[in-house]
Amino acid sequence: PPPRDAAPAAPPRRRAMLPTTRDGMRPGNPALKNALDTVRESVSRTAEKTSPQVALTVGWLACSLLVVLVGVAHCWGSAREASLACGEAGGCVLLAHTLDDRIVRYQFGADALVDVEAVRTRDGESVDTSNMRRRAMKRLGYGLEVTFREQEVTGGANAEMEGNDVGKKTNKKVLLSAFSIGRRKSRKAKTDVLDFMDRRTKEVRVAFSKSWTVVGILCIFFGSISSVFTCALGEFESRKVKKRR
Repeated sequence: PPPRDAAPAAPPRRRAMLPTTRDGMRPGNPALKNALDTVRESVSRTAEKTSPQVALTVGWLACSLLVVLVGVAHCWGSAREASLACGEAGGCVLLAHTLDDRIVRYQFGADALVDVEAVRTRDGESVDTSNMRRRAMKRLGYGLEVTFREQEVTGGANAEMEGNDVGKKTNKKVLLSAFSIGRRKSRKAKTDVLDFMDRRTKEVRVAFSKSWTVVGILCIFFGSISSVFTCALGEFESRKVKKRR
């Protein structure tokens, strides 16, 4: 038995329990409950204030902006570039854009560059305009045609079928771009390349890019017009309708 003068053992501590309600349920955190009630009330008020006209306006504006973004993405993904870069040491590199939307690479020496001409184009090909009327010429585009000497043709069956002699060099004409590059750009590019051929400049680089498409332009145009009219004529605030007594 424990000694008489020993202190009695302390009873085990119990966790403080929240008081229960009449239904026998323990209440939660009152601050959290008030915050949730406030959020619910604000959401319900916003839903009540938002009219179908406002929702339709916001939805239509979002769709219009989405169409604009689709047009920009389509133009960005369909961007093409054609270029000609020449140097005395590194030779020439020609990137030609074809009608079937391909980029063909040609590489040759600087001394193999024969001629360059600003030509009129149609459907990705150069057109002879000597016997053409002015009305028909207005429909044509502008391009740059580069002529260079190919490498020597090796002997074999293919050389005989093409009618080329072994060891003979042939001139090849390549249209730089299938799309129209404009009158001023084609003439300026011709002048720059001719200056390089005449040894007036040590290097030259002419490049033409096409960063727009018909689909992209239409999407951007109609999307922008729709966005402007939506902002001007749409409803962004609900109107309070007064009840008649």
